[in-house]
Amino acid sequence: MRNTNSNLIYILTIFPLLFLSQDVFAYKESDLSQLKKYLRCKKCDLSNANLRGANLRGAILIDADLNSSDLRDANLSGANLSGANLKKANLSGSVLRSANLTNANLSGANLSGANLIRVNLSKVNLSGANLKKSNLRGAKLMDSNLSNANVSNADLSGAKLTGTNTSDAIFEGVKGNPSLVEKYKEEKQKKLLTNQEKKQELGKNKEQELQKKEEELSTNEIVQKKENKSDTKKVAKKAKLKKQRPKQPVTGGSGVVDGYKDFKFGMTNDQIKATGMCESFNKNYFDIYEVSLLGKNCYKIAGEKRGFTFIFTDKDHVDLNRIVIGYLGVSTKTYFNKLAKGIGKKYKETYRLTREQQFKLNDGHMKVFFAGNRIQLYEMKLSKDSEVPIIRLEYTREVSPSYEFYAPKKVSTDDF
Repeated sequence: MRNTNSNLIYILTIFPLLFLSQDVFAYKESDLSQLKKYLRCKKCDLSNANLRGANLRGAILIDADLNSSDLRDANLSGANLSGANLKKANLSGSVLRSANLTNANLSGANLSGANLIRVNLSKVNLSGANLKKSNLRGAKLMDSNLSNANVSNADLSGAKLTGTNTSDAIFEGVKGNPSLVEKYKEEKQKKLLTNQEKKQELGKNKEQELQKKEEELSTNEIVQKKENKSDTKKVAKKAKLKKQRPKQPVTGGSGVVDGYKDFKFGMTNDQIKATGMCESFNKNYFDIYEVSLLGKNCYKIAGEKRGFTFIFTDKDHVDLNRIVIGYLGVSTKTYFNKLAKGIGKKYKETYRLTREQQFKLNDGHMKVFFAGNRIQLYEMKLSKDSEVPIIRLEYTREVSPSYEFYAPKKVSTDDF
């Protein structure tokens, strides 16, 4: 049983490695063996192969795949690597003297310090390659691509670069080719000037944008000043209007009664309209119409805008004496008490009709007084035929005459 388990573990350990080996090493072992034995391996797969320091002098590697292979310090003198894929291969310090690499792909390859004397690099892709300090004396680079390559401090004496793409390549400190160095310096200076011009243009655009923003801000400031001036005028007008109102505050428990919010006792008809708190005004066609004014859709109370009746002391409408909010909804005991509680939070409740008074003196209707009996909340029927009462709220400058009727009479010992 123990032997069976041991064999099973061995199989499970080895089995995955059989499938992983090709992915790990990438190159074909048979191709590598062939190269080492015969120095001939056309179209071989040697990608990622470790050939560091290998002697491959005169090797035939036409169209071989040497992608990302390690060829550091390898000897490839006289080798034929035409059409080979040497992308990202490491060839630093290698010897490729008189080798043939026509049509090869050496993009991103590292050839720093490599011996490339009389090497044939015609039509080779060397974009992004590192050729620092390499020896390219007498090398053929016709129609090759050296864009973005680093060729600094390399020796290009006698090298042929007809039709070569050298855009964005670095030729700093290159030997043996003064015309190429001069051209590189000119292009570098041109790029520097172009970059400076771009920066200047960018700076100019930014300056214009800032100027535009400043102009917009200035315009906004002017508009804001005008608005502020307009607001100041409005505040001054409101203050003037407020100053014109006669002040007759009356303390009412925890509040002061001088009217209802913007509507103050003593105001004129025009002053009430100037508050802008009502949508429209009409004459009130009741028996007191000559001394009253009806404002439609004024302040919100219990979620709805209400109509206000303003009652003056004379027909000229110059002295506001009473404010009646004529309809606060159909009355129920719960709703009436809720309104009374809300008013009581601001103004102290001073008197409430007893149950006996409600039924004997007020047709069963509730009535509550607040703020020194200058505010009253009460029920009433609009007509004899009405089945349910409505609720009204009334503010008076003096003590409500209604309170005088219902309040307990003062009795003195001097009366007897």
